[in-house]
Amino acid sequence: MPIQTVEEAREWLQEFMTRINEQDNRITKTPIFYFIRCPKRIYRVDSDIADGETWVGDEGEEYSREELEQRIWEDSKDDGSVVYDAIQSRGVLIESKEDITDSVLRRIAAAVGLEEIGYRDTKELKAPFLTEEAAKRHIAQNKHHYPDGVDTYVDHAWRNPEIKRLYECLGLLVGVPFKER
Repeated sequence: MPIQTVEEAREWLQEFMTRINEQDNRITKTPIFYFIRCPKRIYRVDSDIADGETWVGDEGEEYSREELEQRIWEDSKDDGSVVYDAIQSRGVLIESKEDITDSVLRRIAAAVGLEEIGYRDTKELKAPFLTEEAAKRHIAQNKHHYPDGVDTYVDHAWRNPEIKRLYECLGLLVGVPFKER
């Protein structure tokens, strides 16, 4: 519901400044911003700095090593599957999962159009918020837009003297002074 009176605005700003002063700054100098931080995977990373490898196909399908081993194992008995045909044409014998060695896995993956690439998992900062409460509320209300592993991250606004000045002015106007920590 929109604020319609000066008194409602003053009350909201007093509550806001109290939240700003009392929220956990996570040992970061104030003023601060909270960001939504989303997991992000970067592909085609050099193996020296990669967090791991994955197998990717022409149509965007992706398999971890375990998933690819499982697919090879399951399809190795499925006459007519692409994997079965690749196994047969290369004369590979798979009688147990232990037969799926690195060499076999790579040969079958290449035969079915999968490429092994390195990846690095990182976090991407999105959507700044002035309070952690607002950031967490946003995540809860919009979780369908975010991947698993989304969280909040705090960062100092030291390159933004306007935010400090804004908090100081708001604090003076509503009688809840900004407490720099």
